[in-house]
Amino acid sequence: MSQATQPSEEQYYQAIDYLFGFQTLATNYNIVITEEDKRKYAQIGAFFSDVPAVCIAMQNVSAWMLDKFKTFPQEFAYTSDAPFVRRMAGQKNAIDSSMPDLEGKKSKERSSIANAFGKSKSVMQEAFANKQEKLRALAREETIDGGLEETDGVVVRRFRFRKLLAALESQKLGLKDSGTVYTDDVKIAPVLRAGEVWKDSIGFDHGEYTHRLQWLAIKCHFDWDQTTCLRLYKGTSATLKRSVYQAFGYGSIDQVPDADAQMALPVNVWAFLFDGREPRGNATQCWPTAPVSVQSGKEHEAYRFAGRTPSCRSPAFLNRILKAGAEFGLIHAYLAASSIKLLEPALGRADRNKPERSISEYRKDRLRAKTLRMFETPFSPDNNQLS
Repeated sequence: MSQATQPSEEQYYQAIDYLFGFQTLATNYNIVITEEDKRKYAQIGAFFSDVPAVCIAMQNVSAWMLDKFKTFPQEFAYTSDAPFVRRMAGQKNAIDSSMPDLEGKKSKERSSIANAFGKSKSVMQEAFANKQEKLRALAREETIDGGLEETDGVVVRRFRFRKLLAALESQKLGLKDSGTVYTDDVKIAPVLRAGEVWKDSIGFDHGEYTHRLQWLAIKCHFDWDQTTCLRLYKGTSATLKRSVYQAFGYGSIDQVPDADAQMALPVNVWAFLFDGREPRGNATQCWPTAPVSVQSGKEHEAYRFAGRTPSCRSPAFLNRILKAGAEFGLIHAYLAASSIKLLEPALGRADRNKPERSISEYRKDRLRAKTLRMFETPFSPDNNQLS
């Protein structure tokens, strides 16, 4: 589906109105989603389908982050044991020596890695040069008031990206970081209804903070007030109407299958607008498909693939854009460095030749082995170890 055939705002509204029921939220949780809010969800969908608009918003979010960092409490930055960029360079050497192993390989793992970093060593090397120069530029720009520091041409001060995100989310969206890290699919409706955000380590391509960046982009683009943003966030927990999933032959919403070639039906507003699947392999059909008349009694079939999209409704799609573009500033530098930090030991592990064990699985194992420290607020110095 090309950019020209992305759904219109009106199509998004029709989908939101047809697919999802909001009354349960009002009755059971006092989350009231109005007709105007449905229109706002449609605006969000149309916004995520407009990739240039999202890119502009993400550049502005990065500027927000840099501005916030100027006044970020000094205790939430820290000096690494070795200069950050110098350590990145060491990891680059390790990856360079591993890259020939990727060339010509057809395994799922190596293909995933190669795709994530541009499919070639030259692209990888160029990306590293961009990371180093961007970090140095940021250091030169922000050398006072608790900003980044530069010594001998390298950045020696790092920042806690998650705490910086949490500060912005609290200020602009009214959201609270739960301190939770998810390494497997979970039912997130209670988390959404509580207005909480999390670190998302479901998959290598997905991105750990992509959903959170999606919401900051929404705030940047639409400038809705905090109360509205928080209500919309909670409202994304609204699920498929019973009439819809029963029309597809399912007795309960839990029976709706994960996306595959035959179906990509979003089980809630969150899955529709924020957690879409990209078309890949033989699962390529996306919404909107050809319209189905109401008279046919099969109107639901028009939304069989509503959960699949080549747009920023897909976290993997957006994450790839943010990793590739130096214009996204702190966001880009962090995501790239984070991937590099993960990639080097993953490639060097003892079982690297077992293609069935993916990079995503390596990261999940690493996170499960970590001591995760919860924090009650974005500014708790006792929990400075949480990355």
